[in-house]
Amino acid sequence: MPNITISAEDIVNADRMNLVLGFCWVLLRFFQSIGDGHEKQANALEIGLLKWCQDTLAGYSDIKIADGFKSESFHNGKVLLALITEYDKNSNAYSKYNPEDKVHNCVSALQLGESFVGIPGDIIDPNELADGSISDNNMVLYLSLMYNAYKEKYQGQTKESILKRIEELEARLKALIIENEDLKSKKGDVELSLKDLSKKLDFVTEEKQTLLVSKEQKETEFGTLKESYSKEKHDLEKSVSELEANIALLKSASGENQHHLESAKDQMKKERDAIKDELQKTKDKLNKEKEELQHEQEELISNVKKAQKAREELEEKMKQKQEENSRTIHLIRKHLLQHVKDMHVWKVFLDQDKEQYEADDLHVVMEPELESLPFSQQMSTLDKAISEENSKLDELLQHRLEEAKKEEKAAAAAKVDQSKDKKKKKDPIKK
Repeated sequence: MPNITISAEDIVNADRMNLVLGFCWVLLRFFQSIGDGHEKQANALEIGLLKWCQDTLAGYSDIKIADGFKSESFHNGKVLLALITEYDKNSNAYSKYNPEDKVHNCVSALQLGESFVGIPGDIIDPNELADGSISDNNMVLYLSLMYNAYKEKYQGQTKESILKRIEELEARLKALIIENEDLKSKKGDVELSLKDLSKKLDFVTEEKQTLLVSKEQKETEFGTLKESYSKEKHDLEKSVSELEANIALLKSASGENQHHLESAKDQMKKERDAIKDELQKTKDKLNKEKEELQHEQEELISNVKKAQKAREELEEKMKQKQEENSRTIHLIRKHLLQHVKDMHVWKVFLDQDKEQYEADDLHVVMEPELESLPFSQQMSTLDKAISEENSKLDELLQHRLEEAKKEEKAAAAAKVDQSKDKKKKKDPIKK
């Protein structure tokens, strides 16, 4: 290997790290082979990596790397994100990354590469990658590691592993068919449950509406009582004020009048306190009823959500079953049509009955034409075609049986005639 300026002591002492890294770079360029390995240019490694990226990402219309590592698709991180997506489809949602948000895309790509591919993320500075100042050597090193990861992942797919995978899929298909039959048997129960849930949902909705109306009525009554309480309180306070003013004016009056006024004042205060207590009790009662209504409303809302969720799950299951049934009907329709055609061809080529039987022209309904009909008409058309063919075959069988009987009778008659002829030859005729 030419141009080697490092010694064994430099590697052991690790005191000239730039030489060690340079030696690793020379080894990479010497042993790494991308493509068919026939490139002789000095930059064959870079060309091979770019060609591999173009071939791997041919299906991405928004990625253009005609300018090599200086292309915008490298700077906005879309190339690395697409390569990681092709390596593992579960790694990220490629379409969610905005090409304008370069730094975010580059940081995410390096993190995903370390998580899903196992490439160290500190090989490349995301800021340098985003502003286009990253060196070609770093890009070549990172893409080389990515290329080797692809090779290690896909080299293990041999013919035996593929056949084994096919056997596993066939076993899984049989299990799904059994599960499909089980689901069909449970379909009736699910439909009944769905109807029952729908009825319960309607009942809960009506009950919720009733409670809401009751809540509004209670709130209206509470507002009315509150206004009445405020008005009565104001009137009582006004009366008390008037009484206090009258007491002040009548202080000079006789002791008997003063005592009477004070008694009237005390009575008014007691009445006011009694009204306050009664209003407070009414207010507490209404607040308690309001809390109970709110609690009942929350329970009803929770039940409605659960019922809606169960209904959505049932609808999803029914949708899946309808799709599976449609595929099954398609296969049945295809096989039945082929069977009718085969029966017609077989009937025409019966050489034994060419003189007694002539095949009628059969109008064979083609699969696209049959598929456009409603399901009931499809089944009726197929049943009619098979019944006609069976009738023809029954007629042919009956005809063959009658011919066989005639032939047996003719053979028996001929045998009797031969026996009579032999007897006549043995016995001389007496004249």
